[in-house]
Amino acid sequence: MDHSRISSIATYHKKIKELKAWGYIEYIPSFHPTRGITIMLLSKTPTNMPASIITPDDLQTFKRELLEDIRKMLTQQNPSADRKWLKSHEVRKLLSLSHGTLQNLRTKGVIPSTKVGGVFYYNHDDIKKVLENHQPNLK
Repeated sequence: MDHSRISSIATYHKKIKELKAWGYIEYIPSFHPTRGITIMLLSKTPTNMPASIITPDDLQTFKRELLEDIRKMLTQQNPSADRKWLKSHEVRKLLSLSHGTLQNLRTKGVIPSTKVGGVFYYNHDDIKKVLENHQPNLK
């Protein structure tokens, strides 16, 4: 389990069962306290098809490329512009406000909000209107 980086025993056994069901491994449990289990990797490729060997360097290269692509996607995407409703922490970050200032603006009715299950949501269009109107109360 340490090598799989799965901390839950239930999740570990669930994933082992899935891999066995999909035909990737053969799992032979050991009920002896000192002997380990046996796991055999099964070949999913036809015998006439050449196998590709992936080295640790290949995996590291893939990891770097994947992380670079994810970073590019996150920097290019503005998550608050695509969403209609924003949570309080997103509005505070967008307007550079403290928690108390946002609460005061909300209670005074400067920034309309909707409360669902203890979480305040703010319409992104309303936030834009407040910014466009240059409300003097935002300072």
